[in-house]
Amino acid sequence: MSVPFSDQGYLVYEIMVILMLLIGVPSQMVAFFVFTRKKFRQMTLNKLFLNIVIANLIMIFCEFPLIMVSAFYKKWLFGRVGCIATGAQVTVTSITMIITLVCIEAKVMFYINMSEAHPLSKLLGPLKENALVVLIWTYAGICTVPTVSGWSEITLEPGEINCAPNWTAQAPKDVAYLALLTIFAYVLPVSVQIRSFWKLWKRSNQQLESISSAAVFLRNRAMYRSKGRMVMASTITFTLLWLPYCICSLITLSGKAYLVENDAAIIPTLVAKCSCIFSPIVYAVTSRRFRREFQSVLFCELTSTTNQGRPTLPRRDDVVIVTKF
Repeated sequence: MSVPFSDQGYLVYEIMVILMLLIGVPSQMVAFFVFTRKKFRQMTLNKLFLNIVIANLIMIFCEFPLIMVSAFYKKWLFGRVGCIATGAQVTVTSITMIITLVCIEAKVMFYINMSEAHPLSKLLGPLKENALVVLIWTYAGICTVPTVSGWSEITLEPGEINCAPNWTAQAPKDVAYLALLTIFAYVLPVSVQIRSFWKLWKRSNQQLESISSAAVFLRNRAMYRSKGRMVMASTITFTLLWLPYCICSLITLSGKAYLVENDAAIIPTLVAKCSCIFSPIVYAVTSRRFRREFQSVLFCELTSTTNQGRPTLPRRDDVVIVTKF
């Protein structure tokens, strides 16, 4: 049985979840409208970025309200079935986010003729984005199936207001699954991305031998700078936000759950949940085009309304990115 929080711990948890709802819902909805606009739908990698937004929205709408209500009553209110469904959903959407980032990176490497820098680039690069999205969700589902099929289980975490894989289990089959889950859902994707980013960083300022013309070189380099920054910043942020939770889970798995019980479990759990609200902020900071469209949607097309009837020329970065996003 999980250990409850203090009254102050439940209050902090509830306040933080409310803040994440207030920030996450509008920012992710605006990001959704940006990526579904006509000019963005034509861009390469758009469906993969949109896949991250959808995964974030599913987590926000399907988990946060339940946690908020449970934190108010200081106990899980939605039964065993609700716990299993919520825990499985969170696991699937979290894995979907990080694997989508891996696939975006692989596609970027493929487009700029650096497939050798990413172990999955030659395999994933030629695939259509629709097929990649299906494969991503399938992979996340396969990683989660053992928790609902009897190999392992989903249970209440400390505080009894949130559900996740049972990291306190000590049976060999549970330990084996949790170790595999950690490797294939966090350690391996992060390692692949760090290795690929390092190679890309080393080569980004060097002339690519496989590119014959300066125009093609500049186009590929511009694509890396626009999309590479978005993926790199998203990956670093996601990795850092989930790192405390991963460490605490491994500590619990090693039989030392007492180190991360009571209110000590609040911080890593809340920090990990913040991962589903950060992506629009990262995109806005690293991409001028996304930032401009984000502001346009956020302020109800104020700019376009002001400029009605005035002939406008496309900006230079509009023309460049539309052909390469």
